[in-house]
Amino acid sequence: MRRLLIIFSVYCFAQHSIAQQSSFLFRNLTINDGLSQNSVVSIIEDKTGFLWFATQDGLNRYDGKDFFSLPKTFDDKTTSYDRKLGKIISVSDRALWLITTNGKLESFDLFNYQTIPIEILPGTDFVLPKLNTMLRDSKGDIWLGTENEGLILFKYSARQARQLKEPAPGNNALRSVNNIYEDAQHNIWCATGDGLLFYSSNGEFKKHFLSSASASSPHLSFSCITQDKAGNIWAGSFGSGLFVKQKNTGGFTAFRGLNNFELQSPSLVVEALLADENNMLWIGTYGKGLFVHDINDSATQQFLNNKANAYSIGFNDVLEIYRDKQGSIWLGTDGGGVSYYSQQINNFNLVSNSNVPGDVSVAPIRSITVDEDGLVWVGTSSGGFTSIDVKKKKYQTYFLPSFSKEISNSNRIVSLSADGDDIWVGTQGNGLLLFDIKTRTHKKWLHSQAASSLDIPDNTIWCIAEEADHTIWCGTQSGFLMLIDKNKGLLENIHPPADHDSAYNGAIRAISKMNDSILLIGRENGAINFFNRFDHSFSKTSVDIAGQLDVPIILKSILFKYPDIWIGTLGNGLLSYNINTTKLSSFTEQEGLPNSTVYGILDDEFNNLWISTNKGICSFSLSVPEKDHNQSLFRVFKMSDGLQGNEFNTGAFFKAADGTLFFGGINGLNFFKPRDFSETAKHTNVAITNIIVDNVGMERDTTLTFKKQLVLSHQYRSLTFRFSVLDFASSGRYTYYYQMTGYDKQWIKANDQNFATYTNLPPGKYIFKVKAAIPGSAIESDITSMPIIINPPFWKTWWFILIIVAALCAALYGLYRYRINQLMQVQSVRNRIATDLHDEIGSALSNINMLAAIAQKKLDQPSEADKYLGRISEEVTASGQALDDIIWSVDTKNDTLEEMIARMRRYAAELFEAKDNIKCELDFEDGFTSRKINIEQRRDIYLVYKEALNNICKHSQATYFTVKVFLRGDMLHLQVKDNGVGFDTTRTTHRNGLKNMRARIERWKGKIIITSGAGGSRIEAEIPVLA
Repeated sequence: MRRLLIIFSVYCFAQHSIAQQSSFLFRNLTINDGLSQNSVVSIIEDKTGFLWFATQDGLNRYDGKDFFSLPKTFDDKTTSYDRKLGKIISVSDRALWLITTNGKLESFDLFNYQTIPIEILPGTDFVLPKLNTMLRDSKGDIWLGTENEGLILFKYSARQARQLKEPAPGNNALRSVNNIYEDAQHNIWCATGDGLLFYSSNGEFKKHFLSSASASSPHLSFSCITQDKAGNIWAGSFGSGLFVKQKNTGGFTAFRGLNNFELQSPSLVVEALLADENNMLWIGTYGKGLFVHDINDSATQQFLNNKANAYSIGFNDVLEIYRDKQGSIWLGTDGGGVSYYSQQINNFNLVSNSNVPGDVSVAPIRSITVDEDGLVWVGTSSGGFTSIDVKKKKYQTYFLPSFSKEISNSNRIVSLSADGDDIWVGTQGNGLLLFDIKTRTHKKWLHSQAASSLDIPDNTIWCIAEEADHTIWCGTQSGFLMLIDKNKGLLENIHPPADHDSAYNGAIRAISKMNDSILLIGRENGAINFFNRFDHSFSKTSVDIAGQLDVPIILKSILFKYPDIWIGTLGNGLLSYNINTTKLSSFTEQEGLPNSTVYGILDDEFNNLWISTNKGICSFSLSVPEKDHNQSLFRVFKMSDGLQGNEFNTGAFFKAADGTLFFGGINGLNFFKPRDFSETAKHTNVAITNIIVDNVGMERDTTLTFKKQLVLSHQYRSLTFRFSVLDFASSGRYTYYYQMTGYDKQWIKANDQNFATYTNLPPGKYIFKVKAAIPGSAIESDITSMPIIINPPFWKTWWFILIIVAALCAALYGLYRYRINQLMQVQSVRNRIATDLHDEIGSALSNINMLAAIAQKKLDQPSEADKYLGRISEEVTASGQALDDIIWSVDTKNDTLEEMIARMRRYAAELFEAKDNIKCELDFEDGFTSRKINIEQRRDIYLVYKEALNNICKHSQATYFTVKVFLRGDMLHLQVKDNGVGFDTTRTTHRNGLKNMRARIERWKGKIIITSGAGGSRIEAEIPVLA
């Protein structure tokens, strides 16, 4: 024993105390996250819920996931006695006002992202000087603090402005206004370069404080003001610390109740103040970081930037403090971007290498326990074990020697258990120790080379379970279950009888109490044995998880919650075995588990399971019937929620007597009370931040907030919506759901992906809907909707279809009318042929018949008979020619002017072939080859021509005639001229030749002129050519 005590004193480390160690965790957003620049001088939340950050180089909008930056510059000038910072305020649902570089006021339109300089206040003739700060009060009026010309009150709705001045001798106090604040009573406070000023809500001056106007007070320069829940007014100064005016007292006094922190140092500059709803006073300073003062219990904590701690504030110059609608606190720093704090991500207490001294071992953690005094003990993978005093922030680490030179890692502590004033320390390969908490030395060391009762068969103690009267059960690597007494050592080494099957072999990785008599023994191979504590026997009935699943199982943990045994596995998720029905159920990532490796399982007072995995911690409600189990029952927490990391560890979980749950991982320890996570329903909103059509963003993001509907052409190919829930502290925990009504039949789960893409949506009317919820909680956002109209191509529009239908009807009617006309024309041709045959051929046949009869009677007079026979021959010839004309006129091959001219040539040649005494000249122009002519028109023109030549041949006695045919445009001209005896055009005759000529030309709306005299006759006709 003496040898062991000496050895233990060697590995005992000195105690460390960290005064004022923070339990606050901050998140930081910098230029690496998309912020345009790391000096954040002003913060505001607009009506929609977006956060806006003013930096030296850019105006930034933040939606919880992404930044959108606009080119705009703001002042950032701070000294120990003065400052000049840019400012943003929200003046309406769609407008921000900005104080930009050199104190210029600008209006920023959230609808179109246009910035308009304001040199004269709207609706007034008030010319603005350079500005330092501004405030929109609860009535909507705007208070403007100038650089050196006092305070201006602008009645925003009434468009009235006036400069405010306090009574002499205090006029100088308003020349530099650094900050304006409205208290709960709607009074206005001004922090100036010469004290504090107090106004009523209508601009009536009330009082000076700590200014040159007050002879009994020191002259101080102030930077910021706030009011706490009790009604006390707090004011921060340049170089003189913090001042407070207690409610119902007359003046301000220097505040010195900040424990050991000297905030009245002349070197201290207070830049920003905020009193939150929990009565915590947040104090931002220049160079001294952040102070948080609990007004209720007068406790103060200081927070400084620590490059080794990812959860420290971004920089020690804090220029702005802002509280958003969700209660998160945002810090604008001068070089470290923006830091923010939310209670939602501070429910997990954290102990890690980032917030303990470098020689304290707190990672990776393999085991945890809590003693009767509330000290937390953690065992690590290679750094021994450490005691943690949570309240006093004290830490002490202990290292173990090796009982054998063959042990390479003597400080892998894989199990811990508190036993009164002692701690049992189980190692991997280095035995079991009993450690005295009070003396900080060990009492016993049990291992395979120890003497008598301290000799144990296995040096790896994976798990420890308490038994009555200072005894414990230990599960070992070799599969032995050891019963050990703290005074007597090893009492019993229990192994299943030889007649038990292989389910009783394998390392014991977990022990869980089932009832007063039965312990559940979880073996690494996936088997669970039932062990009777009283007769120290194994039941022959066991649960073979691997056999039921028919896959290899590596068991990590077990927990009994009647009627189920819950089993954590390596890669096979969370399993539950119902001891009544023997039903085995499985939960993996598909069911909502964040990862299929489950290290630890603990239960809480609200009937939830808490589960550690390789991708964070989750809770699972057991109050919901099994038939309703779904992904929403798993509530997942990750590193962004304040965890030591996403990866946790085997054996590193513990439930304290007061219900506090502990989980350890590769970077440290988290502990929490489940009641702090009883989130109730709260209002939040999902904003559509961008719409991308064919890989091109439609317009500036925020303008989509004001867009009532989206109208697209049918030519688009892809449509992508980006969206974000405006709950900045918890944005990473939300699951998104979206639906395109009119296309999607149900909501589509997008998990944490904040976008949705559609391709080739058919034309129509749709509504895109999106919502978000935190699985396993009552938090669900409102539904955000965007109506969408995809216009069809013009050939699918109603008006075009109507036109097509009308055109089709018209075409059908036209075809019908055309067919009727064609039939009528055919009938007309038939009628004409019948008429011609009747008039010409029938008449000729009648004449022939009559002449034949006469000739027959004159047969006895040969000369007379020959005369009649000659006339019969003429009639036959004329009939044949008439018949030929009829056939020619109806033949469609002759429908061109070229064919008509050719026939006219032939007819003239045949008619005058035997007339040697008549000369003719035919003049037909070229160019008739392809010109079509109506069948009726062709016949009439030809008959006019034929009639004219017959008259010349039979009656004119002409020796010479000319024929000329030509086209002018669409008019066909026919000119016939002879040198005959002429005739009287006015004389009425029984012949119809000239009448028929006129009728045929006028039928086609043509013109004919017939002139005749002693010198001959002339016929001129013109007729429009119809195809």
